[in-house]
Amino acid sequence: MLIGFLAKYEHSEFDAQVRELAKKALPDGTNLDSIITVYRQTHNIKPTDTSEPSQPTSSREASDNTTPPGPGTGQSEAQSQGDGGNGTSTPAGQDKPTTAVGGGQPVSGEKQGATNPSGGTANPSGVPATSPNSTVADPPTVDEVRWDNKVMAKEDPIRWLASTMVKVKSGTFKMGCSLKLETTGCAAAAEPSHEVKVADFNISRFEVTQALWSAVMGERKNPSRFDDCDLCPVEQVSWNAAQDFIKKLNRMTGGSYRMPTEAEWEYAARQAGKDNRFGDGTNIAMTTNFNFNSEDLPERKFVVKGETRGRTVDVFMMKANGLGLYNMSGNVAEWCEDLWHPDYEGAPADGSAWLEGNDNRRVIRGGGWDNEPYAARTYDRDAKKASTGDDEVGLRLVW
Repeated sequence: MLIGFLAKYEHSEFDAQVRELAKKALPDGTNLDSIITVYRQTHNIKPTDTSEPSQPTSSREASDNTTPPGPGTGQSEAQSQGDGGNGTSTPAGQDKPTTAVGGGQPVSGEKQGATNPSGGTANPSGVPATSPNSTVADPPTVDEVRWDNKVMAKEDPIRWLASTMVKVKSGTFKMGCSLKLETTGCAAAAEPSHEVKVADFNISRFEVTQALWSAVMGERKNPSRFDDCDLCPVEQVSWNAAQDFIKKLNRMTGGSYRMPTEAEWEYAARQAGKDNRFGDGTNIAMTTNFNFNSEDLPERKFVVKGETRGRTVDVFMMKANGLGLYNMSGNVAEWCEDLWHPDYEGAPADGSAWLEGNDNRRVIRGGGWDNEPYAARTYDRDAKKASTGDDEVGLRLVW
């Protein structure tokens, strides 16, 4: 790779040649200078300003001897809290998101660590090595990047991504349907309710946007049906295609992004394991809070009829939950790492992905824009073939 050479040597005699090769290797529209800056910050490199580096003597040798680019940029938890920044603000009517801690209690002013997991890529299988005693390195911290900067989210989404990562502290919760809320009974797929211990992890505030997908995969490879909205979630993405996206993102950034396990997803949607029916942190479905189909609803006590939009919406538009996570219910359902099982009999108790079984479908969670809210509950489960895309299915990232 070429990024390591450009990060280490500034104004070298090979700069123009190596830049040209790097641009050809990256998707159209990628901001090369941002990638170089990220690599320096995450690998603690102070560039050498020289015209005679002792490194490669040709651009070909530069390609052979340098290391992959570093991870995307992040920020402190305290900086992720404010009302706007860089000319943006928290959308009207929304709660100001805060960074999560164990037990669902938000904090401010606590700075995340900036440890990079040795600059390596994620496990090739995409499966996290989670356990009750495991630790997770935080995304790197860069002060000038803000999660609420919509301009950067559109124009430099790879650099913006890590600023959106919210740290969720470890904890134990009852995964599955809650009889405190569903007094008439639970669907078999969400039973039996069982205790799970989840390790620390970082999860993105937002679903993967079309802007981010295009920055990684190339503008012509945006599969979305609703492709007129850069900040709407990417959809019509199969599980297999999502894994390809993650692998390319990690190669570009040196990061450790992956899909959430089903247990991690539910723990985050339930604000570190609380008994909330929907991913906006409430027990009543309202279209002002999340994007679902409100037409021809069967009579349900927990639904308020409202606007049916008939499509995906901007990921910033709806209401965040108590951890600062948007669209954990509605907009698009989200892929998880796990294989599908019809119930929780034999499920892992350590928060890891459930990868044993004969059913090759993969889990999706959270419901989409055309689902009624029954499918958008935090403990409702569904699945699709790994090779199948759908205009109601996208993804969210974990580090």
